[in-house]
Amino acid sequence: MSKVKGKRSKRQVDTWKTKEWYDVYAPKMFQENYIGQIPSSTPDTLPTRIIETILYFFTDRMEDISTKLRFKVTSVTGTKCTSQFYGHDTTRDYIRSMVRRGSSRVDGIFAITTGDGVKMRISVSIFTNGRAKASQQTTMRKIMHDVLVEHANAEPFPRFVHGLVFGRIGRNINNIAKEIYTIRECKVRKSKVLSPAEDLPDANLADTEADFQEVLPSVKKHRKSILKKLVKEAKEAAEEMGEDLDEPKSKDAGKEEEPGEDIPMPDPENE
Repeated sequence: MSKVKGKRSKRQVDTWKTKEWYDVYAPKMFQENYIGQIPSSTPDTLPTRIIETILYFFTDRMEDISTKLRFKVTSVTGTKCTSQFYGHDTTRDYIRSMVRRGSSRVDGIFAITTGDGVKMRISVSIFTNGRAKASQQTTMRKIMHDVLVEHANAEPFPRFVHGLVFGRIGRNINNIAKEIYTIRECKVRKSKVLSPAEDLPDANLADTEADFQEVLPSVKKHRKSILKKLVKEAKEAAEEMGEDLDEPKSKDAGKEEEPGEDIPMPDPENE
C-alpha cells in the first residue's frame, strides 16, 4: 500500500515584528514640533510618505480642531524623520455646519505660484447670510484670486503658508468681500503643494501676526454695496447732527425771558 504523504503547513511570518517605529517632526515653519510615529521595515520606504495631524496639537485652541495638516517625509536620520508642509484641509462636518438654507456658498479654486517659485492649488469658500446674485459671486471670486496673488507675490512660502493655515488671509478676503454682500464666514478650506517637497524653502517663524499686512485690491462696486455705504454715511451724519442739536446754541439759551411793561390801551368813550 502506498503511503499518503501529508502536506507540511507553511510557517506564517508576522511582518509587523520586522517593522520599526520612526518619529516624524514638522518643518521649521511649525517650530519642528513632534507629529507622530510611522512604522516601516526599512528606512528607504519612508521618504514621500504622508502623515496627517490637526492644527489643534500645535496651538491648543479649540477653533483649530477642524483644520487638518498634511506633511511629507523628506529625509530619515536614525529613527528621526524630517518633513515638509504638503497641504491642509478642513473637516467635512465643519463645512456642512456652515451651509444653511437660504444662503449661498461661493467656492473658488486657484493655481497660485509664490514669489520663490512654489506652486500650490488653493480652495477658498465664502458663506453668506442670504442668497447672493451671480454678479456678486463673480466679484467675490475675483477678490479671492487677487488677494491670494498679492500675498503670494509679496511673501515667501513659509509666511504665505502661515497666512493660509492660521486664517489671516481668509480674514483679509472677508474684510473686502463683506462690502459686496453680508458674509457669515470666509475660509481657506484646502491647499496642496504641487512642487517637489525637497525643493521647498523653510524658515523659523516665531510670530507673524504682528508682521501681517492686509492687501486692498480694486473691487467692482455693486448697487447694493453703494447703497449700504450711503446709508452708513447718512446714519453717521444724523448722529453728528443730533449731538449738535443737543448742545445749547448760546449762553443765554437757558435763561428765562423777563416780562415787559404793560402798555395802556386807549378808551373809545373819551374820544
